[in-house]
Amino acid sequence: MQELAVARPQLQAVITSAAQHRIAYIGGAAGWGKSWAVRQWLQDNPVPHECFSALDGELWHKLEHSTRLMVIDDVRGCAGQLLADELKRRSCRFIL
Repeated sequence: MQELAVARPQLQAVITSAAQHRIAYIGGAAGWGKSWAVRQWLQDNPVPHECFSALDGELWHKLEHSTRLMVIDDVRGCAGQLLADELKRRSCRFIL
């Protein structure tokens, strides 16, 4: 897994690059603007996508049949690694 740290102004270019991979994880401190940056990127790059919260108890059911880019917000701590491991088994692309 490639890790890359960037300043906020560079984030849009990094999201564009990361979105070419099947699973892209964007991490940072609370309130840093991760969700906002992804929403802005989606506005500038209109691709079919669906947005979910990792806290949604129905998440796995919702992901089962989707073929779009999946944006999953609210990924926290070690749950992010567990989620990434599960998503590797699925065929669509993800931004966490």
